[in-house]
Amino acid sequence: GELQVERLDIRGNRILTEKDVIALAKVPVGASLYEVDLLEVRSRLRTNPYVAEAVVAHDLPATIKVTIKERSPIAILGGPELFYVNPEGYVLPPVTSKEIFDLPIITGLSEPQPIKAGMRIVSGNFRAAVDILTQAADLDRMDSSDKELSHLISEINIGSVDLTVYTVEHGIPILFRKENVGTQLLYLHKFWDQYMRQQGAEQVRFIDLRFEEQVV
Repeated sequence: GELQVERLDIRGNRILTEKDVIALAKVPVGASLYEVDLLEVRSRLRTNPYVAEAVVAHDLPATIKVTIKERSPIAILGGPELFYVNPEGYVLPPVTSKEIFDLPIITGLSEPQPIKAGMRIVSGNFRAAVDILTQAADLDRMDSSDKELSHLISEINIGSVDLTVYTVEHGIPILFRKENVGTQLLYLHKFWDQYMRQQGAEQVRFIDLRFEEQVV
């Protein structure tokens, strides 16, 4: 007899639920296995901004195997509507997910057109904000003594020439240049460790990392 689709085997989804992926794939159970257009299924999956890549294959006798690679949010976009954004700048819609996003917010975005899910943000200031977040996480991974740096950041404002990071505790503004973010983070890490832990934040009105070799 003719081979029929009895199930979808879905892998790689952490943010999207299995239900979400099945709804996107639109493969009717009971359809003839070889009449399902795998490329078509792949392009339907990729209409969802969370799906960066999808591989769809027959798995005989009765399964279609769907493997997706998701885009993961790195921050919330500050604006009238809730959107997330991933490190490549893809705007992601709010999603009901088992993954909990405890993310900093990026504000001061000036895009020529309204923000929509699926669009991509490529401004230099946005790139610098992503650098701050990814390099802070990298530094935390390398320094196992404390997971301070990336959990320090509650907001990054990219609305002017330089970037302003606000801390989770006390909302202290930290001024960054767009260039050499990694070096500035190292200074911040050192300063936070040596000064803030001992002295506390009460005395600090702002921290300026924009000048070489010194924290102001």
